[in-house]
Amino acid sequence: MGSDLLSDKIKILRFSNYQKKILEPQSFYEEYDNIQVEKKDLKFSIFNYYFAEKKKFVIFNSMTATLLQLPIKYKSFYKTNLLDSNDAYLINILYKYGFLIRKEGNELQKLRVEMLQERFKTDVLTMVIIPTTACNFGCPYCYEGNIASYKMSDSVQDEIYALVKGISKKIAAFQIMWFGGEPLLALDVIEKLSGKLFVFSEKAKLNYSAGIITNGYLLTRSVAEKLKKFCVNSIQITLDGPREIHDKRRFLLNGRGSYDQILSNICSIIDIYPRITIRVNLDRENIDYIENLLNDLKERGLEKHVSIYFASIHVSCANEKIYDRSRALTIEEYFEGREALFSKMKFFLLTQPNYRLFPKLNAKNCSATKSNNFIIGPEGEFYKCFLDIGNQKAVIGDIFNLKKEMIFGIGNKNQNLCYQYMDFDPTQNSICKTCVFLPLCMGRCPKKILEKNSICLTKKMFFKIIKNESQKL
Repeated sequence: MGSDLLSDKIKILRFSNYQKKILEPQSFYEEYDNIQVEKKDLKFSIFNYYFAEKKKFVIFNSMTATLLQLPIKYKSFYKTNLLDSNDAYLINILYKYGFLIRKEGNELQKLRVEMLQERFKTDVLTMVIIPTTACNFGCPYCYEGNIASYKMSDSVQDEIYALVKGISKKIAAFQIMWFGGEPLLALDVIEKLSGKLFVFSEKAKLNYSAGIITNGYLLTRSVAEKLKKFCVNSIQITLDGPREIHDKRRFLLNGRGSYDQILSNICSIIDIYPRITIRVNLDRENIDYIENLLNDLKERGLEKHVSIYFASIHVSCANEKIYDRSRALTIEEYFEGREALFSKMKFFLLTQPNYRLFPKLNAKNCSATKSNNFIIGPEGEFYKCFLDIGNQKAVIGDIFNLKKEMIFGIGNKNQNLCYQYMDFDPTQNSICKTCVFLPLCMGRCPKKILEKNSICLTKKMFFKIIKNESQKL
């Protein structure tokens, strides 16, 4: 076969769920003969990014999250003579992994249809439930810092139960995320409402799942056992660095640190929750100390039990009276810092050594844009976005005046805001729709775009990440 020589030089990476797998080109031989495609029927994907580096020519396709590395000679006739070549092996690889598509294909339209299909699915109801807005922490960057403390009443709980019961025949799955404030300050609400919803979901044959986002301070073994009983199967806890850094940022209302108690709790429940998500909020104060946190987690034997992800602080929402906004990272600094930290996380990867962390294909929709996604506050008020919690101007409805249209994302208050979120469409945005990385980004945060508070540096960062990954081959 004339492509034997090429198969020895070609390198292919597939990215999925923040991971990377190196593929063996020889594995294509069995498949490639079975792909029937005429060159005259093909065109190049609009989501290809390509560049030359030293003796390599690299193409990345963001629709399939695949990187292809070829000998440098292919640069000279890419997009001009490549489709005239007789290298059926290469043509088939390019077609198989989305670098080439059929001429009649419209990728932007396909992406938009997939986005809308996901956005307007009505078979799954997802609720973020806030049993209380009270919190036992005094984190300076918290966007909920000025919200009054309320606890969910029995009447609100009853209305939530009635809502789920009323639409149970229209859905196949029901998902809950417990949030706050600090949700474990209202454990009695979680227990009571979870019990009713879980029992009903079983009777109604609904696929029920639940998770909780907590600061972890009250997550003792006995509390974990109660949560597990009601199918709260996922837990997210924030650690912002090693003890000396974390305790400066995530302290109790009385000023005491929280790090030791949180780590003690995590270690005591890993047989109940063998996989816990750790969120790390990055800024200039802690980014240089995160490696120390990773080392501490490893020394405690937690590298197989925690899944770490990094996040930037929503500086526009932080209380500027107690959080110095100059500490916040720029988008560029955040991406660069995150990539540097990824390289130090090899002990925390669940997969094989030939996997690396990498941006995943976007799930197509922020939860605020989805028709059957709601946030329910302790007084029964509805929101669409996490960053709107506590903002009365962003309330879209309430549980006591629920109308049928609420189940399809449109509230009985502030309908214009609902429409803005649900009509957010990066495939129609003049800048986004021309970006080769749109399938990976999908416009980023709708709220920031709608508030005209977003500068796109994503493209620049993806350029850098892909070049770095190519150099590692």
